[in-house]
Amino acid sequence: MPKYSEGKNFLNYGGSGNNLTVKSCLPVTDAFTTGYIISSFYDMQVTRNNVGKPQITWALNNKNVSPQLVQSNQPRKHNFVNIEGYDDSEFSWLPTWCIKTPKGYSSMFIHPINRMDLPFYTIGGVIDTDGWGDAGKHPFMFKKGWQGIIPSGTPLIQVIPFKRENWDSRTDESMTKEYSSKIIKRDKKLKDYYRLNHWKSKKYR
Repeated sequence: MPKYSEGKNFLNYGGSGNNLTVKSCLPVTDAFTTGYIISSFYDMQVTRNNVGKPQITWALNNKNVSPQLVQSNQPRKHNFVNIEGYDDSEFSWLPTWCIKTPKGYSSMFIHPINRMDLPFYTIGGVIDTDGWGDAGKHPFMFKKGWQGIIPSGTPLIQVIPFKRENWDSRTDESMTKEYSSKIIKRDKKLKDYYRLNHWKSKKYR
């Protein structure tokens, strides 16, 4: 995606706004790159049987590589209302290797952030990976009626490690004045105020 829309390579600020694309929004790009990605190791082809249920075949049927697919033989047991636009049939991504985090750190396993273009949706969960080690079994559903090939390298799960801490929330009205002063400074700039003044680089190796 280019940084500017309208085929331009410079900022064009008009009465209705500017021509910056979402690529200039650091909160969005940070979301894409936060944590780690579990991706498909091989191509997977999804077809439908005569009653519309998804059938999966894959290029490499090797139980020693990650991730594997498993299909639930039981009715969905999570008691979720079915996500609109997705199949009732439930499968799971099943990584065959472990994730170990330092003591006091857990991992959130979620659908790749902002990737609603993918033909499936992975249900989120949190695992205390400092003691358990297992990467878990992660349920997902296909988009209703979807058929096609999921290429190798497709992101399946985003894994975000975090430190377990107890939190308490409170209302602090004194922050209103501080926030207002920051908005005044931000509005003096055409672009990049957040990147230059508040954003911090994140590294996941």
